[in-house]
Amino acid sequence: MVVKLKICIFAFLLIVGLVSATEFYELNAILVDNKPLSGPNCKTDGIQTSYHVDVLVVNPSPNATLKVTYTYYNLSSGEYEDGGKICDVMPRLSNSCTLTIYTPTGGKNGSDQIPFKLSGTLGTESYCGGPFCEGRALYEKELSVTVNHYTSLYEDNVMNNIDTAMKEYGPVFQEYTNCPNANASVLAELQDVSSELLNASNDLTICNIHDAYNLTTDAIVKIREAGSSYAPELCAPPPPPQNNTNNTHLPSDNNITENNETNETPVIQPPVNSQPPPSSTDNTSQMILSLAKGCMPFSILMAMLVIAVWSERKRS
Repeated sequence: MVVKLKICIFAFLLIVGLVSATEFYELNAILVDNKPLSGPNCKTDGIQTSYHVDVLVVNPSPNATLKVTYTYYNLSSGEYEDGGKICDVMPRLSNSCTLTIYTPTGGKNGSDQIPFKLSGTLGTESYCGGPFCEGRALYEKELSVTVNHYTSLYEDNVMNNIDTAMKEYGPVFQEYTNCPNANASVLAELQDVSSELLNASNDLTICNIHDAYNLTTDAIVKIREAGSSYAPELCAPPPPPQNNTNNTHLPSDNNITENNETNETPVIQPPVNSQPPPSSTDNTSQMILSLAKGCMPFSILMAMLVIAVWSERKRS
């Protein structure tokens, strides 16, 4: 533990010593042309549009060569990236040094300031690539250029696919998430679509047009297949549960009738409007009644005739 601590202290002191041995100055450098640059974000698949920037650099040393390097800010990554060495400037002379910067980011239209940093070192003839160059003078200067950038045809194709996928994705995903009987495999594919669209946007940022286009095309296919296989009848809400609070109720008459019909021999019931067959006594009464009804007019006529004859004899 003590050894490690001593090593750390020694490394810290070494760095401090190297930094203190380096003298920092402002580099005398200006842009040759300060006009805004313009172009598409992505030149071709995987290649961002690049711009050449000319900078006039002055070497203040009377006897040492000024070695100039630079770093540029990459808006896609959000970090400065090493651009390497761009030129040597002879003692007490100036030189036009050309560096390269890249478009801000794919898939966007706008105007951005792209900063870059110039570093010049004096000392030995060997190149010092870091900030800790012992016994040297370090010259620095930060400049920037304006870039007006816009989407290319390749980017537009990807962006149109992303817009189409996003418009179709929402309604289909909503249908499946609200469906209790949704196909699990289809729902899983729909969930993968959001990851594909995010990866496509990231690829578009760094101009990976081919990968971004394939991802968005695959996402659209999955969304449309899910939409065509959606079955509304499978997503109807389930019936409400029955109230089973009173489970000890007596069986109804219908249940008794059904059980009797199932377990007993059925009894044939006579028709409602049918009458029992008449007996012999009933037949005689019916005949007498019929004869009485038939003889009634004749009896009345004979009675009237007898009364008439009797009255005539009484008069004579």
